[in-house]
Amino acid sequence: MSGLSATDGELVARARKGDVDAFRQLYERHVGGVYALLRSSLRDRDLVEDIVQTAFIRAWDRLARLRDGDAFKVWIRQTARRAMIDEIRKRRLREADSLDENEESGHAPADPAAAPPDALTRSEMAERVRGAVAELPAHQREVVTLHYLDGMEVKSVAQVLEVPLGTVLSRLARARNALKRKLGGFMDDWTEGGA
Repeated sequence: MSGLSATDGELVARARKGDVDAFRQLYERHVGGVYALLRSSLRDRDLVEDIVQTAFIRAWDRLARLRDGDAFKVWIRQTARRAMIDEIRKRRLREADSLDENEESGHAPADPAAAPPDALTRSEMAERVRGAVAELPAHQREVVTLHYLDGMEVKSVAQVLEVPLGTVLSRLARARNALKRKLGGFMDDWTEGGA
């Protein structure tokens, strides 16, 4: 059977036996989707490329843990999302350490909230949204990231998280309310169209 017509499940089975070419085919089949998912949340292309590589390395190392090879598409995206979250946490820790160093040296960082709303650039507003999302409880942050930032349908979010559809809808509603309190009217524009 040619690699092009092989299912993800067949390629995963071959890759589990050490077939590097089968895993390369999985990579080529899914790298674009994984890259797009990460780019919807991150601006830094180099960082996205690093996380994509990390995700596929983790997938290769953990392939034996994947119960259903045909679920590779969802699984690799979950793996990439987790790698992204890990990297964001590392960066926040480094930034927090840097802020502590600035305070100790007497240099206070600029307060982004002090800037008038009209003066905010698109990237600054996106950063505020990301910051507000980061403050959500983990279960709400996951659904917001997958639905709004990754553009997944609510049904697909439920599948990725392995929770009932109603749970996803409830978490989205609570997250939207929390974000509206934090972001005000901008939140309405950002979530236009709802779930």
